[in-house]
Amino acid sequence: MAPVTNARQIFNEVPTGYPIPGQTMVYDTTRTIDLENVPLNEGFLVKTLVVSIDPYMRGRMRDASVKSYVAAFKVGEPLENYGVCVVLRSDNPALEAGDHLYGMLPFEEYSIQTKPEKFGKIKNEHNLPWRVFVGAAGMPGQTAYCAWKEYAQAKKGEVTFITAGAGAVGSLVIQFAKRDGLKVIASAGSDEKVAFMKEIGADIVFNYKTTKTS
Repeated sequence: MAPVTNARQIFNEVPTGYPIPGQTMVYDTTRTIDLENVPLNEGFLVKTLVVSIDPYMRGRMRDASVKSYVAAFKVGEPLENYGVCVVLRSDNPALEAGDHLYGMLPFEEYSIQTKPEKFGKIKNEHNLPWRVFVGAAGMPGQTAYCAWKEYAQAKKGEVTFITAGAGAVGSLVIQFAKRDGLKVIASAGSDEKVAFMKEIGADIVFNYKTTKTS
């Protein structure tokens, strides 16, 4: 098989405001990869199926000298975030071709990984769309579930207030709270988001940018 294009989304420069497609990030198709013959060196070749784009990624678009809780993206290298991939070839006994994995992936179509312990295998017994595993069954869902079940300690009949209720995490917490029998008050920053929170079950919703709370 001839080499194929290995498309990538490159972090091109540190933005001063909102990221600008084509400037902050550049779609690059100049690289190719020989899927059958590229050396694995005890690693494994994967094809990226889906990746998540999350708000915290803006914080990684900074100069590397600025310290934070998560490493900065490297200029000239692909973005990365949680995603789902499938193993195409493996030179590691822990994995075999056809395994589907969840973990941190570069924003490129194909990559060689070397640390299977950084990934979790996905069985997907219910044949769910792979995007579910970067949403409700991925990092946002895990964050929402852990925060609600382990730390909120909420009880049926109580009232809970959820900020950023239209986001990936907040919207799931709204649904967890309603399922557990609580009254839910939720806020977000636009009328469209307010309508969405109402749609997923919140009892009282408001736009914090236009509604006075005191």
